[in-house]
Amino acid sequence: QDNQFESPKVDVCFKLFSPFASKSPRTILMTNIYTSLLMDSLNAYSYPAQEAGLKYSIKGNRTGLEIVISGYSEKLPILLATIVKNMKSLKIDPQRFETAVAKMKQSLNNHNLMESRSLTGYEFGYIMTQDAWHINDLTKVIDTIHHRDVQAFIPTLLSRLSSHGLIYGNIIKAEAMEIVRFFEDALIENTDLTSLDN
Repeated sequence: QDNQFESPKVDVCFKLFSPFASKSPRTILMTNIYTSLLMDSLNAYSYPAQEAGLKYSIKGNRTGLEIVISGYSEKLPILLATIVKNMKSLKIDPQRFETAVAKMKQSLNNHNLMESRSLTGYEFGYIMTQDAWHINDLTKVIDTIHHRDVQAFIPTLLSRLSSHGLIYGNIIKAEAMEIVRFFEDALIENTDLTSLDN
């Protein structure tokens, strides 16, 4: 704990690993669409969180989800509980879904506009990564995904999770472990969660 400045700021990162996140190009896209819409659903809490000295991000990747929260530790559990609640209860709005998909299509299309050196680096990384799907595989199937598909995929994505957490800053071990327990208790209610932090 930083006793010199006595500022109760911490950084919290939870990685949630799902065996379903990268089973196919469609599931990779649906995972990323889900996290994009999840962030969108939390917009109403963005200003209150900033006023409480907190900032957060939620991202999807080929292994699952990543949740990062930074700021004052006192209000952090409240924001964490809100995120978990929205993770489980998210109802996908068709219009917001279309907006998220359009942004993702733009991102996929921009890939081919990168400099040749960057494209070469991507291809090398693709070859070296096990069980990876090429970006062209994603481009081929994105138009086959509908908002109902993502809604139906959410329970599957969250059904068998493994968690890995990192907490650092002005916090002692006991307090950090309490945040981990709080997060897992909130998530485990309807989820088969296995912690990797023991």
